[in-house]
This record gives sequence, structure tokens and C-alpha cells, in this order.
Amino acid sequence: MKTWIASLCILSLSRAVLSQTCVTPDGPCVFPFVFLGTTYNECTMDGSTQLWCATSVDSTTLNYETYSYCPSSCSNSTVLACQTVDGINCVFPFTFQVGAGNVTNSFGTCSSNCPSTSGNSTNVCNTSSGTPCVFPFIYKGLTFTSCTTMDSSFPWCATAVNANQQFENSYGYCNADCEVATT
Repeated sequence: MKTWIASLCILSLSRAVLSQTCVTPDGPCVFPFVFLGTTYNECTMDGSTQLWCATSVDSTTLNYETYSYCPSSCSNSTVLACQTVDGINCVFPFTFQVGAGNVTNSFGTCSSNCPSTSGNSTNVCNTSSGTPCVFPFIYKGLTFTSCTTMDSSFPWCATAVNANQQFENSYGYCNADCEVATT
């Protein structure tokens, strides 16, 4: 198994970040978000009888685009974003690719108050064609943090997922150095 653990994070291109602690049934909350001109850094009941948060925002205005109801574990707690030592918000999850034209090349060193693990796999793996695997990914309701042989004779991984980490029909066969989950 190849692993890469470092205290790096990709810097946010907007001021909004995915919450690592407040996750709704439709995905993580995005903070801050704007609703009717007010900026929120935590779940709110404004405009609703239940706590809710944005699950996506406009990258320029931070106006909420989609929302979901917050679980009770998110109430009464402001979600603090992980920041670099220079005070810039980090974006998780990310795939660090040197020289990739479509991936931001802006990164920084995480501050000491950031979680040391994000809950995502540190398994760094490429397909046999050199495309990076995307972990975690969800396939047929199961979450994978390494390559799998589910529905295949050869280990494979997702090479693209949607915002909810669902497999997007883009995959590749894992190279020999990749970790393979037992199914």
C-alpha cells in the first residue's frame, strides 16, 4: 500500500468550505453561506421550522444554491473551518496532482488545530493508465477507500465522483501497487 500523509491542504478559491463535522443526509454543510442577505457560519432555522444549512453555494456571492436539514449533532455549534498557518480556508477532500492542468496548484501548510485525518483514505493509487483513483467513492451503496474487485475480476477504482462521492461511471483498473479491499 502506498500512502502519502502530509500537512498540506488545497486553498479555497472562495471563502466557503465544506464542514467536516456537520454532515446532512445530502452531504456536508457549506459555511459560510448567505440567505436573504444574512451570512451564516452554522445551521439556522431562519425561514424554516427545522435547522438547515447550505449544501452548495454560489462561489462568488456565497448565496445558497441547495440546502438540507441539519442533524441534531450540528445544532448550537459553529463549524470552524480548517485553515492554513496563513489563515486561508482549506478545501477537503482534494487530490494533489503535480502538473495537472485542471487541479489548483495553490496549497499551504495546515494549522495545528486542523484534524490530522479527514476521514478519507490516505491511499494514493493510480490506474494502470496513470489516472489517479478517487477515494472515497460510493458504488452500489458501499463506500470504498481502496480498490475493489466488486463486479470485476480485476481490482478497479473510481476516477471521478459526484459531489456526494457517488461513482460516476468513470473508472480504471488499479496498478499493482494499490491497496485492494476484500469484498
